[in-house]
Amino acid sequence: MKQSINRFLALSGVLILLNSASYPELIESVNRNVPKNEIEGKDILEIGSRDINGSVRWIFESKGCKSYLGTDIIPGKSVDTLINVYELDKHFKKQSFDIVICLETLEHLEYWDSAIYQMDQVLKRGGLMIVAAPRVGFPRHDWPGDYWRYEIEDWRKIFVDYDEYYADNVRETGTLYIARKKHKMQVDLKTIYLHKVKSP
Repeated sequence: MKQSINRFLALSGVLILLNSASYPELIESVNRNVPKNEIEGKDILEIGSRDINGSVRWIFESKGCKSYLGTDIIPGKSVDTLINVYELDKHFKKQSFDIVICLETLEHLEYWDSAIYQMDQVLKRGGLMIVAAPRVGFPRHDWPGDYWRYEIEDWRKIFVDYDEYYADNVRETGTLYIARKKHKMQVDLKTIYLHKVKSP
């Protein structure tokens, strides 16, 4: 329990609680579905990068990325700098990164739409967005908050302005979605309704 609670603090005052039994499957799926030619020589940004139960960082570094910047709101392993996801535009120019990664984090962000808009701003045209989150049915794991569940169809609505690269239910309880940015996101995310986690 202590390890789970420690994992929870990441991003915008919100914690990322990872299911330690399933996270290795997510890491392997990212490794399998993002080939070297998409990574080599590229600049990578990870949102909520603090490593407690594992990290995808080694995948991108071993496949020759130019740079890898891990961000979080508290220090820890695989965290290079402390940045709030809602303030990416205060730290980076538009289209600064070739790949933006956000794994098992968005369910803990009350304002998930603002976070995604920020991520879109710093992702280059032609770059990859890599996101993962629990599906409907995954148990509530808040502290301080657990708000949303994401199905593949939700990702498709959110990233309708992108080209789908890979989509799968990585495990029984989660989803992985990878999409390529065509142009600046134009969809109104506030019109998209996600499955809300019930309060206890």
